[in-house]
Amino acid sequence: MKREMEPYQLIERSIIKKYRKELWTPFIVAVKRYELIKAGDKIAVCISGGKDSMLMAKLMQELQRHSDVPFELVFLVMDPGYNEINRQKIESNAELLHIPVTIFESNIFSVANNTDKNPCYLCARMRRGHLYSKAKEMGCNKIALGHHFNDVIETTVMSMFYGSQLQAMPPMLHSTSFPGMTLIRPMYCIREEDILAWKRYNELEFIQCACRFTENCTMCDNGGGGSKRQETKILLRRLKRDNPNIENSIFRSLLDIAEKETEKSSTNKTGFSHNPAGYTVKFYNGSTITTLNSKPDSIRGKRATLLFFDEAAFCSDELIAACEPFTTQDGDFVTDTDKNYNPETQARKAPNQLVYASSQDTMDKVFYKYYKDFAKKMIAGNRDYFVCDMICDVAIHVYMNGEPYKPLLSQDKVDAALKTSREKAMREYYNKPSRDGGVNQIVKWGTVRRNERKYLPQLYWDKQYKYVIAFDPARTMDNSIVSIMRIYNDPENGMCGDIINCVNMVDLANSKKYKMDSNRQIEELRELILHYNGQNPDYEYIDSLMIDQGAGGGGTSTYADGLLNNWTDKSGTEHRGFIDANHELYEGYDARYPDAVDKLRLISPRKFRSVMFEELIELMNLGVVHFPLEYNGGDYVQVVDGVDKATGQEILKTHELSLDEQTAWVNIDLMKNEITSMQKTTNPENTSVTYALPPDRANKMHDDRAYTLVLLAHRLYELRRKDKVRQSAVETMTTPPICISNIDF
Repeated sequence: MKREMEPYQLIERSIIKKYRKELWTPFIVAVKRYELIKAGDKIAVCISGGKDSMLMAKLMQELQRHSDVPFELVFLVMDPGYNEINRQKIESNAELLHIPVTIFESNIFSVANNTDKNPCYLCARMRRGHLYSKAKEMGCNKIALGHHFNDVIETTVMSMFYGSQLQAMPPMLHSTSFPGMTLIRPMYCIREEDILAWKRYNELEFIQCACRFTENCTMCDNGGGGSKRQETKILLRRLKRDNPNIENSIFRSLLDIAEKETEKSSTNKTGFSHNPAGYTVKFYNGSTITTLNSKPDSIRGKRATLLFFDEAAFCSDELIAACEPFTTQDGDFVTDTDKNYNPETQARKAPNQLVYASSQDTMDKVFYKYYKDFAKKMIAGNRDYFVCDMICDVAIHVYMNGEPYKPLLSQDKVDAALKTSREKAMREYYNKPSRDGGVNQIVKWGTVRRNERKYLPQLYWDKQYKYVIAFDPARTMDNSIVSIMRIYNDPENGMCGDIINCVNMVDLANSKKYKMDSNRQIEELRELILHYNGQNPDYEYIDSLMIDQGAGGGGTSTYADGLLNNWTDKSGTEHRGFIDANHELYEGYDARYPDAVDKLRLISPRKFRSVMFEELIELMNLGVVHFPLEYNGGDYVQVVDGVDKATGQEILKTHELSLDEQTAWVNIDLMKNEITSMQKTTNPENTSVTYALPPDRANKMHDDRAYTLVLLAHRLYELRRKDKVRQSAVETMTTPPICISNIDF
């Protein structure tokens, strides 16, 4: 025959069975997560007589009954001056629930009732003190209060709205007034609505607020309209309609607060304080943690044993310079809090430290300089420096105790970031610094990376393209550059250009072992023209030849003039010369050079430099000027050799790079480096604008490759503009004219 259960047993069963998910499980989660109970604890379970404290008492009973961790319980009821009805209700409920309570009396209500200022604050403080004293008297080391999840949320919101502070209600709190005593809140993760459901299910009645002067107290939680807590409950209820997850969001934000060991006081109940410079939290061992703002002037002159720069790559140089002296104090310096430190018997104190933590940013930041410098010193054996370089794989492939663990980051997220902005993703996920410079940098490395495509340098013509050749000559061979761009009409983006070759005359001089004077440079230029045109008359595949008019001491007299005449190649084939028929310097030259083709464009840098650079910036941002991917330095690359009809996959083959291809690739990479080093500056006196290498780089590199890129971009910009005008004209003509007439046909 089935045994009939006692009422208290049914109530206990409802906690474990029916409300296991709502009550028992979150109770156990809080106890374990916050390490509220340890072996040997003697805990005073403080019972006020309400639903929360009574449920907590039953939960603690069940835990003691089933736990492997031995601990003692004392069920403590303080009578602060209850009326007879409330006192009897507490005692009868305790008997019903089989809770062996210990009741002691105090006169707190009488004292608080005679206070005009903050009677509720005084009452709460006195009750807490009496509970601590009684619990300590009974040999307890912990007291347990019945605050639940909603109390935590409401207290936080009330502290912000009415107390002008962020006051968290921690799950565990070490008492400063009663050393050795700890307050715990085992119902920290239980929601009030679930407590009410359990109460209704078991048809239980508990006292509400037993305060004698609730009606006159706007701060007491009596459920009345005048209660600040009740107002907060209503507010949260309203907010929950629009955001059902708002309570969870507030709760999770509090978990980040180091709440267990913070030193509390009557004036600072959370351990946290705030001033214009930042926030400070003080711990029981005398140490403090201070967060600082980013204004150097407001934080100078501080001292620290450990200084941590978060996202250091994004801190200003001025901020780092202002903060670094914080740790210059000698490591043996003794403060008031550690005056009892004995070096003979205690471990040696850690030296003052500077820690810089960040994802990478650009190479011009002080963080990158430290990163390189510290790494070199560490490798050299200097133990004062340590560099730890972590990439996203650590978070993707996680192991705990040698076993795979749930990933903290997905590879899909990383791949998506790489597709969106490769350079940014490489900085954030793989710690690869970017070479982007300051605000004056005209073309960012990130922009170059977005414009890179999978193609090889092209040394000879292809019938599907036309070619623009840019020549920045010099009388000496060290910086005479020829760059080639193939142009084509993309259905989506219009006219586009691919940089396919860049030739430095010094490379040719070294390979052919002769001095590269002006005549030799013209000969090599003609050979390059044939590479991209073949023997086609009228230079069918050459769109234009761009030459810097002011280069080499005068582009017209030295180089451009040398291209006017017909010439014969090494095979004996005669070719026509080049002329800029519309240039003022060639006025009247048509009669002298009737065979010259009008495909030469002389560009005055003094006249067009600013315009051309701005054109390049616009085209780069549009993504219509492309570069091959960065050269990896190898002799072989994988190239696409068709598509598999069955699978649709690209077929790859190994391509051996020629020396000329490697040289072209290297020069294109140097072109990228030059253009990303160029800066735009404005003279404040006359507002004149210059585009040039900064002084710290001008003596280390040239800008000639970059300038040929600008010449190529200028021609592409012209072609795109002409194409746009042509399209507009076509679109206009495709719409039949509308005739308006009074004549009746």
